[in-house]
This record gives sequence, C-alpha cells and structure tokens, in this order.
Amino acid sequence: MLYVTLRARTIDTVADLSEAERHVMQKLIAWERLGPEPAEFKGKRDGALRVGWDGRGPVRASAALREVCDDLSARVAIAKGVRPGPGWLFCQIWPGRYSGGGLRIKQETGPECVVEVMDAADQPRGMLRLEPGQTLEQAVVQIASGGPLARRIRDMGLRLR
Repeated sequence: MLYVTLRARTIDTVADLSEAERHVMQKLIAWERLGPEPAEFKGKRDGALRVGWDGRGPVRASAALREVCDDLSARVAIAKGVRPGPGWLFCQIWPGRYSGGGLRIKQETGPECVVEVMDAADQPRGMLRLEPGQTLEQAVVQIASGGPLARRIRDMGLRLR
C-alpha cells in the first residue's frame, strides 16, 4: 500500500515498514477511522507501539512509521476540528483512502453525476456537478488544465498538487 502524508510524502508500506510496523499502522488506521479524540488516539498509538505485534513486545518505530503516526494524529485532529484541514488535493479519481484526496462519485442519476471533493486529509470539502455525460476522467483533465471545474476547486479553498 502507498500512504500519502499530508505533506505529500509517499510511504511504500512494503518497502519502508517492517511487518510489525505495518501491523501497528493497520491498527492505527482502524482507530483513526473510529473518530477518537486526539488524546485518546495518542494513547492508542503509544499502546500499539508498546505491545507490538501479537504481544511480541515493543516495536521500534522507524522514521517512516513515526511519520505515518504523526500524519494519522494530524488527520484525527483535523477530523475533530482541532486543526485546520490542508488546502490541497491530488487531482485524481478516488482510488481509495490515504491517497491525498480526490473525487468520489456521490450520486449518479442517468447522465448526471455529482462528485464529492475530498481534501488531502480525506475530509469532504464540497460537491461538483458534472456536465451531463461527463466522466470522472474528463473532470480530472478539466481540473488539471485549469478549466471551469478548476475555479470551483479553488473556491473550495483547495489547490492542486
């Protein structure tokens, strides 16, 4: 899995993390998704590093895991409104979580399509209504080329990266 941090650094979890570190990261992603308070998430993070994988003892965090932990902590704070969200997104069709935001189909009715715009912290920033028959791929090209949808992205307080 590739994990994109809010600072736009890509961490390859297979190459950059050990098996035990990936296990800790998976736990943290699950806890982050449950919407804890920042202090509660910090306790979960510290506990996961202390207990380790399958109770095998502490996990020594590499620089990559520390960066992932800090990033997940920032995402928790953003989701709780303790910290402002990032002002950027990658202009891409929604491939999954932790990809730096993007576009996700929210509603499709016949030829009309409404997409949700997610910022780099995967927080919703607004909706775009595509032209009838316009595909997500065409919308991405239009945004990247500075077309009409690009202005609407800027109006949401976002910039492309």
